Amino acid sequence: MLNWDDISREYQSEIENFQMLNTPDERNVRAFLQNCALELHERQTAVTRLYFDQEDKLVGFFSLHNDLVKVSPSLILEHRWNLITEGLTHFPAIKLHYLGVDARYRKQGVGKYLMEEVRSIAKEISNYSGCNFITVEALHSSLTFYRDRGFKLKDSTAEFHNMLFSLETLDNPTLEATPLISKQKIQEIRDKVMSVIEQSNLTYAQVAATSGLDEIVIEQMEFGTDVDVETLASVCQSLGIRFL
Repeated sequence: MLNWDDISREYQSEIENFQMLNTPDERNVRAFLQNCALELHERQTAVTRLYFDQEDKLVGFFSLHNDLVKVSPSLILEHRWNLITEGLTHFPAIKLHYLGVDARYRKQGVGKYLMEEVRSIAKEISNYSGCNFITVEALHSSLTFYRDRGFKLKDSTAEFHNMLFSLETLDNPTLEATPLISKQKIQEIRDKVMSVIEQSNLTYAQVAATSGLDEIVIEQMEFGTDVDVETLASVCQSLGIRFL
């Protein structure tokens, strides 16, 4: 169980000490928290919540603001969303502007916990004001995380994957629980993946493209960086490797 509070100047030292990986995507998230989040919060443009563990260590945050998203009838039909399509092209939403987990607290379920908090807030808002979706501009390195949390791809740019989570799915959950496997098993699967990549003479860019991940994620796997189950499953599927 994590504790939370709105961002304020009181937490400036904790914010300055917030650590993320040294990649362009993660530097972007950290820069937002340290340089923009407080001002936007004070102006009521984007509300930021800070989450702390039992020792009052800042472990993660997210920022939300209102949104209006254009959704094509074909996308609605594809995912069987219960929406009125005649005469409507735009729908109310809550935008997940940023979400970040301190690098020292990864693989502990913090990201999943924050996402559940976001869903709960959006669902509560929908009880008082029309709201159909949670939207996010997912950075390339976080595509798998959001996809495995039920977000659907709307479109992509060079910088982002625009994704949607339909709030109606909270009443009809279809997501499967992440399997629990040991660290040893994860390491065995990772080694097998790297072996197949080497034997097949595939580049990391090729693997990233077929698995829907960022190239930096594949590089991190080579150097033994901790990798989550969802990422491994995506790479295995793209390479035709049996996951479990």
